[in-house]
Amino acid sequence: MLNDIGPFVGAEGRAGNAALASAADTYDTKDEAIQFVLESKKAFGPFTPEVAQKFAVDSLIRGDDGKWRLHYDPKIVLGREAKDTNIWGEWNKISAPTLTIWGTESTLLSESTVEKMKITGPKTELLSMEGVGHCPGLTSKLEIETITSFLLK
Repeated sequence: MLNDIGPFVGAEGRAGNAALASAADTYDTKDEAIQFVLESKKAFGPFTPEVAQKFAVDSLIRGDDGKWRLHYDPKIVLGREAKDTNIWGEWNKISAPTLTIWGTESTLLSESTVEKMKITGPKTELLSMEGVGHCPGLTSKLEIETITSFLLK
């Protein structure tokens, strides 16, 4: 199962994603930090308000200095050049069934890549999440039912 990723990711999408992932901002209050997460991760989803709030809280950690920040290493993107990733050769070797969940507004997984994934390699099954960017939250009823059905085959 793939969540909004495929055998080709263009440099432009990688660069935009890296900019968000490397945000090292800190916030004096938890509420300010939550608001940052909710605004900067709008493309994730679809989320109910309750799930969005939980996602935001789970994305944060309070530092020794008492300030709030994203709960992952902001250096995660170091060493990753913003260049095209093209592994169609590897994709074509896959024989296992695949399911791709695609946020139709994704900056990482393009429609042309999705269309090619449906007819090459393992010929992925597809769940398109309209109006969602990178990456779908995997919390909606539709996503959960689709994933469950795929795994039970």
